Amino acid sequence: AVALKARREAPTLLAAPVTASAFEGQALPVDTPGYVQEIHVQNLQVWAEEAGARVRVAALPGTFLAPGDPLAWVRFDNPPNTEDWRASVASCFAIGPDRVFDQDPRFGFVVLSEIAVRALSPAVNDPGTANKVIQTMIRLLDLWHRTPPASPATIECDRIEVPELSIQGLFDDAFTSIGRDGAGMVEVAVMLQQGLFSLGRMGARDIAEAADHHARMALSRSERALTLPDDLTAVRQAANRQH
Repeated sequence: AVALKARREAPTLLAAPVTASAFEGQALPVDTPGYVQEIHVQNLQVWAEEAGARVRVAALPGTFLAPGDPLAWVRFDNPPNTEDWRASVASCFAIGPDRVFDQDPRFGFVVLSEIAVRALSPAVNDPGTANKVIQTMIRLLDLWHRTPPASPATIECDRIEVPELSIQGLFDDAFTSIGRDGAGMVEVAVMLQQGLFSLGRMGARDIAEAADHHARMALSRSERALTLPDDLTAVRQAANRQH
């Protein structure tokens, strides 16, 4: 919840948002595979001011990068004489073998989803825990919606561009696995539809679109997994509230 609220209050980590215009810069690729764990945006800003450069971040915390994938693109006001800038920019990114929570709120939804999936496994068969996870996710997304969005005043690092968190990606992390593995359990399928319905009526367009997408996917999976007509009717009735 802390990481999610912090990202809502600073959706681009105090940098400028990525614009739709093309960014004619040099790519900075990673040398070794790993997850982006943290971006030191203020350090990037200090370097960019000194170097006369602008930086567009290519990979948010939580992104897994293979060798050669770009961390960022860098554009200089005047071309530098050396390639020393690459090490300076790379030092502003923490790369490691695992994801961490601080700047990666999507990781929290991944962990919650994994708890639900384990609960839904045949060896555990605990739909109650899966439903509690769904309810927790609804509360977290409600927190996101209720937290006042950032104002332009939060942009402190104007030479750095950072993409905003993808709501569709966040929903994918949260609900895809539960919708798949819970499709054949009527109590989970109904709870998922009810939760997505509550999210869809919050009034935020991006949340409503993501909720509707996952409600449709979950219903399609349940229509293939459920064999008892009464169970399927219950899920369809819960899903019909979405439309």
